Amino acid sequence: MINNNILKIISVIIAVIVWFIVATSEQQEVSFYVPIKFKNEGEGLKAFTDTNLISVLVKGPKISMKNFTFNDIKIEVDLSNFQSGEYLYRIKPTDVMLPSGIHLIRAEPQDIKIIIDKLGKKTVKVLPTFIGELKDGYKISSVTITPSHVTVSGTSKKIKVLESVETLPINISGVDASLKQKVGIKVGEIITDAKPNEVQIELKVVENIIVKNLNNLSFVLENLNPHFKVIRINPDRVDLSVRGRSDKLNSLDNLKLFVDLSKINRDGIYELPVKVAGIEGVDVVDITPSRIKIEVRR
Repeated sequence: MINNNILKIISVIIAVIVWFIVATSEQQEVSFYVPIKFKNEGEGLKAFTDTNLISVLVKGPKISMKNFTFNDIKIEVDLSNFQSGEYLYRIKPTDVMLPSGIHLIRAEPQDIKIIIDKLGKKTVKVLPTFIGELKDGYKISSVTITPSHVTVSGTSKKIKVLESVETLPINISGVDASLKQKVGIKVGEIITDAKPNEVQIELKVVENIIVKNLNNLSFVLENLNPHFKVIRINPDRVDLSVRGRSDKLNSLDNLKLFVDLSKINRDGIYELPVKVAGIEGVDVVDITPSRIKIEVRR
């Protein structure tokens, strides 16, 4: 009995060892886009490159690659021996830092352009950045930014031609009222710092009131005494101009134009007004013509 238990334990151990050997021997290749970072920039200097992302292909045991992400890869270029200027730099395997057991196959592009420049400062205008859309029927009336300008730091060549800086995105999705909030200044490769680093955005949101022209519309005749019949109508079409919030004017499904004939009690030619119904919250600006000539007979 004891021997059987020992044999079972040994079998399990052997199975685990075999599984481990198989799992670690099976290799998998994966690729990621990885940002470049610079270290040991000289005092008062800032480096940047137009090639911000490097495509890195790596290989490792399949079991290790299961939860492997681009965050596990770092590309750092040591600038200890570089002065200000422009350089064509080849990415070395030692620049790509990987966890133990993971191997680099290739990094593309291999050659990148690095520009090292002195840091400079400049006061520039702040421009707001919005994402999303206001609630249908509303619009931005005005935007007030306080302060309207900030002092940014960055490489001299880039800062010299910079005229404005953007805020971090402000989400206005579904907004239908004015708002006031603080938001940070967007920094990155060109702008390394901003003072102050945030501004106050005051957004005035109002109803988007527009005028809409509807041409060649038909109308209906209502409430005519059954003892009469219409002989002639002139004209039989009208033009309508309405004013209201844009979302309401885009959904005029219930719009109805009509002429009320309820007061006709004898033969003759009548000049009656065209009336409008089914447009709640919308104003009628003009109806052309506003009156219709109608001839009726018994």
